[in-house]
Amino acid sequence: MSFEASGSRPEPSGAEGAYRPVAERHVGCAACGAPVDPLRAGHVAIFDAEFRFFCDFYRCRQAFIGGEAIEPPPPVTPPPPTVADRTLDAVMPPVRAAVASAPDEPVPERLEVEDDDELVEPLPRPISTTVAPGHPIDPADEVPVGSSAERRDMGALLVGLALVAGLLTMALELAAATRLLAMARLVLVGVGAAALLGRALTEPSDPARPHWLVVVVTPLYAALIAGWTLFAGQPDGVGRAAFLAGTVLSAAAVNYWVVAYAARGIQAHRAWLGQRLDVAARRVVGEPTAIAQKELVFDVRPGEHVLVDGGETVAVDLEVVEGEAEVLPWPGETVPVRRRVGDVVVAGARVVDGTIRGRCLQAGDERAFARPLAVAEARADANAQLPLRMRRLSERWAPVLALLVGGLSAALGREAVDVALVVVAVYAAFGNVAVGSLVGLAVARGIRIAMRRGILYTSAALWDRCARVTAAIFCARGTLLRGEPDLVEVEVIAQRRGDATRADDVLALAAGLLSGDRTPVALAVRRAAAERDLRAMAVRDLRSLASRGVTAIASSGETVCVGNRALLIERHVSVAVAEERIVELEAAGRSVLLVARGGRLLGILALQDGLRSGARAAVQHVLDARIEPILMSADTRETCAALGRALDIDHLRPEVMDDERGAAVERIRETGALVAVMGHSPFDNLALEAADAAVVLNAAGRDRGEHAVLLASDDPRAAALSLATAQRTRSLASAVALLLLVPASFGALVVATGILPAEYAPLAQLVGSFVALGQLRSFEK
Repeated sequence: MSFEASGSRPEPSGAEGAYRPVAERHVGCAACGAPVDPLRAGHVAIFDAEFRFFCDFYRCRQAFIGGEAIEPPPPVTPPPPTVADRTLDAVMPPVRAAVASAPDEPVPERLEVEDDDELVEPLPRPISTTVAPGHPIDPADEVPVGSSAERRDMGALLVGLALVAGLLTMALELAAATRLLAMARLVLVGVGAAALLGRALTEPSDPARPHWLVVVVTPLYAALIAGWTLFAGQPDGVGRAAFLAGTVLSAAAVNYWVVAYAARGIQAHRAWLGQRLDVAARRVVGEPTAIAQKELVFDVRPGEHVLVDGGETVAVDLEVVEGEAEVLPWPGETVPVRRRVGDVVVAGARVVDGTIRGRCLQAGDERAFARPLAVAEARADANAQLPLRMRRLSERWAPVLALLVGGLSAALGREAVDVALVVVAVYAAFGNVAVGSLVGLAVARGIRIAMRRGILYTSAALWDRCARVTAAIFCARGTLLRGEPDLVEVEVIAQRRGDATRADDVLALAAGLLSGDRTPVALAVRRAAAERDLRAMAVRDLRSLASRGVTAIASSGETVCVGNRALLIERHVSVAVAEERIVELEAAGRSVLLVARGGRLLGILALQDGLRSGARAAVQHVLDARIEPILMSADTRETCAALGRALDIDHLRPEVMDDERGAAVERIRETGALVAVMGHSPFDNLALEAADAAVVLNAAGRDRGEHAVLLASDDPRAAALSLATAQRTRSLASAVALLLLVPASFGALVVATGILPAEYAPLAQLVGSFVALGQLRSFEK
C-alpha cells in the first residue's frame, strides 16, 4: 500500500540522484494529519504491516490507537558534575552529536515478510479476527503454542538442577566417606528436592496430574533416612542411604522430564484451541436482521443473536437463523461445508465465505469445544477409571505398598536400615509423577485425535462406556443411507380384465395421501409427482398410522391407503397377486409402498435410497475395533438383507418401526452386550435413549442430554471412529499402565528379598517410564 499524497515517495528530479526539497518529502501524521519529516518524527510505529509516523508518542500515537492522551514525563535534570567528571572534561572534551544526513534509500512502504515480528508494535487487543473474504486462515497454518521453538522457562532449569543435584549425590559415593561429605550429600538432596518443589508449585494446576507432594516426598524421605543413619552413628548405612537419596532424586527429576515431554503436544493443542475460542462475537443490537447494528463483545448469552461475516471465527455455539455460508465446521477442520438456516455452528468454526446470523445456544465454558478444557467432569484424561486409579495409586496406595513390601523384607530377617531403605525405594517406584500422569496423557492423546475429527465425549464416565462397547447399532435412515430416497418405479396391478388404471393415477393418489407428511419417503413421492406435472388427488380424513402408512377417504367415498404390507393386511386388502414382484423389488434393496383403493391393491411404488459417502468405511472401522455392527431399519427383511450384504453386516434388525426402537435396543442389551447406537436426534431418540452409549451425528453445540458422543459433522465414519478411537485409546492406556507397574513391581520384589540393592526399584520403574513414553509417541503415527 503506497503512502498518501502528503507522504509519497520522493521521485528523482533533474540529474540522477537529485531529489525534491525536504519540505516536499514530509508525510502526514497518522493521527492529526500534520506534516512530519520521516527522519525526525516524534514517534514511529508499525501497525497492520505499515509504517505510521506521529507528531509525538503521548498525544497523537495514543489518539490513533483509541487511548487517552497521557502527560509526558518531566525532563530528567542531570546531577551536577563531580570533581572527577570536571577533571575528565578538562582532559577530553565532550563528544557532540553529529548532524544526521538524509538516507540514500527512501523510507520503505511496507514491512516485508522476512522482517522481525518483534519490530511490529502490537495493539492492546485485536480489533477483530477477520481476514480477507475468500482467504481464510488455514487452521493447519496456525502453529499451536509450543509446537516449534518453545520459549525457555525456569521450570526446565529447576528440573535440570534437581537432576544435577541427584547425580552429584550419587557421584560423591566414589569419594572418601567422611561426616562432612555425608552432610554435603544431604544438602544436595535438599536443594534438588526444593528445585522439584518449586517446579511443581509454579506450573499451572492440572486435575489430571497427581498432587504436587508426590514429586518431592520420596526424595525427602530418602534424605531423612540418610540423616537418621548419619546422626545415629551408623557409618555402614550412611553411604547406602545417601546413594539411594541421590538415585531417588535423579529418578524423580527424570520422571518429571518424561511427563513434561509427553505432555508437550497436549498442552500445545489446548493452548491453540483456547486461542481459537478466545474471540469476540458481533452481537446484533436492535432489530435482529442481517443489516442491524453490531458491536464486538465477549459476554454473549444464550438466546442473543450474533453476526458472523466471511473470514471471521465463530465465538459461540449458534443456530443459523438467517443467511448461509461456507464454514470450516470445527477447529482444525480444513474442508468447508455449507451451513444453512436451522444448522448448528460450533464455536471455533471459521466462516470462509458468506454471512450468517445465529441464535446463541451455548456460551462460555459450556461451548462444545470449550467444555473439554474447562469442565473437569468432561475430561476423560482426569476422571476416567484407569487414569483415576493410577493417580490414586501414586498419591494414596504407594505408601501402603511400600510398607507391605517393607514388612516382607523385615520378615525375611533384614536389618532395620535395610528395611527403611526398601520402604523408601518401593515408595519411589510407585509414588511418582510418571505413574500418576502418563496413563492420563495416553487418554488425552486419544481425546485430541477425536477432537480433530469433530468428535466430543460429553463426560469421562460415558467415554469409559464407549471404550467398552461390544455392539454398535446403525440406524439406517440418515446414517448409512442418505435419507433422501428417489422414486424409481411405479407399477399398476391389474386385477380385473379391462382395468384402465394408469401409473400416473397411482402416483397422484399416493401424493394426495402423503400431502401432509414430512418424512423423506413422502417428500420423494410428492417430488416425483411434481416432476411429472401431476396434481395430487384430493382426499379427506387423513390418518397417519405410526410407521405403517396413511389412510384417507377419496372424493368418491372409497377408502384409500398407502403403506406397507402390515397396513394393507390390517385393512383386509390382499397383496397375494403382487407378492412375487414385491419380493423381487425388496431383494434388490428397494423400499416398497403399496397403494390401495376400495379394498383392492391398485399399484406399487418402488423407492431407492443410496448409501451415504463413507458408509462402508464406517462399518469397517467398527469391525476393525472388534465391535459387532447391527443394522436397524424399518424396511422389510429382504430390503434390509440387501443393504446388509452391501455393507458386510450380518446382524439385521428389520421392520423395526420408530416407536419400537427403544424396545429393540433393550432386547439386544439383555443379551449381555454393551450397546452403542449411532443416529440422529430427534428421529432416533427412542433408540439413542435406550443405548448404553449414544452417538449423535451433527449434534455438537446443541443440548447434550444424556448422549455419550456429540459429532460436529454428519459423517458416519466419525461416528464409528468415536467408538474405535475410544477403544484404541483405552488399550493404549492399559499398555502404558502395565509398562509402568510391571518393572516397578519386579524392582520391589528383588529389593525386598535382598537380591539387588534398594536403588534398583526406582531405576526399574524409570526404565518402564521410558518404554511407556515410546509407546505414547508411536500412538499417533
